[in-house]
Amino acid sequence: MHRTLASVPLLALVALLVGCGPTPPGDTPVDPRPTPTGSPVALPTPTTTPTIPAAEIDPLDTVTRILVLTEQVRFCDDVACTIDGFRYDGDPALAVAKLTAVFGTAPASERYDDGGGQFSEYHDWGGLLLYFSTIDSGPLGMGVSVDAGAVEGVAVETEHGVRVGTPMSEALENADLVYTQNGESGDVYEAHFDVIAADANNLRAVIAFRAIDTAGPVTSISAPISTGDSSGPAAGF
Repeated sequence: MHRTLASVPLLALVALLVGCGPTPPGDTPVDPRPTPTGSPVALPTPTTTPTIPAAEIDPLDTVTRILVLTEQVRFCDDVACTIDGFRYDGDPALAVAKLTAVFGTAPASERYDDGGGQFSEYHDWGGLLLYFSTIDSGPLGMGVSVDAGAVEGVAVETEHGVRVGTPMSEALENADLVYTQNGESGDVYEAHFDVIAADANNLRAVIAFRAIDTAGPVTSISAPISTGDSSGPAAGF
């Protein structure tokens, strides 16, 4: 066989051209982006502010007015008289606790025992006195006596708008019963409101307004008190 030296460079040239051709399918291309350097920086984790529930408000802390009725005491705020009060035939300890919460101060309390198991209690907030007696509990059990138009900033009145300091003439306008009491220090005038049915002893429970002068102011309010008179308004006013 005759070999020429020219064939060797030609094969080398073909191999060089094949090596410089396009990348065959299936080969992984090189990523043109630069390789990151340095330590990775952590992104801050989002935080949420916890929701703090509003503190519950005791309805007794919102009382601005006490309404004295014949059978019960109601508590009122600036809108309505829907706050739970107490009945005179209810639990005296609960009534004391509620009034203490309303006034924000404890009463001056006294208790008298008769030695035979009977007792009387008096709780005074300096303008409103709550009393209870197993000896003579009155027509409905407890009772209140008021000698101030407001106690610890809380107004005390009847549903007629009458309070201590109201002109007695206004209290008399809608009175169901009226009386003149002859006392040692002079006459005391009483106007009775909201008479409820007589009990077995023919006693009626009422709200009583008192004044020493019909032209002067109401000096005290009591509820409930008993009266045996069922004949209607008395003379003298």
